[in-house]
Parts: sequence; C-alpha cells; structure tokens
Amino acid sequence: GRLDGAAAGRALSSVADAVLAELLHHVQAEFAQAHGIIPGAKLALIGLGRLGSRELTLESDLDLLLLYEHGAKVQQSDGKRPLTP
Repeated sequence: GRLDGAAAGRALSSVADAVLAELLHHVQAEFAQAHGIIPGAKLALIGLGRLGSRELTLESDLDLLLLYEHGAKVQQSDGKRPLTP
C-alpha cells in the first residue's frame, strides 16, 4: 500500500531494465565466446508494451525487440564458429 499503480509500474519497469541490461551483457559475452564478434556491429534491445510505457505489473509479460546493424561489407563474425550476420 505504499505505492500507487503508476509508481509501482515505474519501479517494476526499472527492475526489468536493470535485469535485461545485465542479461544482454551476458548473452553478448556468450555469443562472442562461441562465435566471435561482428566488427562494427551495434545492438539495441527495445521494450514494447507495458515495459515500453513503464507500466509493468506483476502479471505483465515482456515484449522485446532486438535490433542490430553491421557494416555492409562484413561477411561473418571472427570467432571459432563464425556466423554470417
């Protein structure tokens, strides 16, 4: 009873932001270990729906969009099991 719905939504969204940022860091590290890096690649994780509007509830799911871009001349990652972008 200490937070109204709007404040709770912002707080839950902040927790989700922090967890997703840390998770993305680990996913990138695991990808790099297995497949290397894609030179010049950029990555963005976008929260849609209630996360995007900062209105999460305890029952909300997370609608996420992962965007990436890389240089036009990049053919593959530089690791031991390379992937094409």
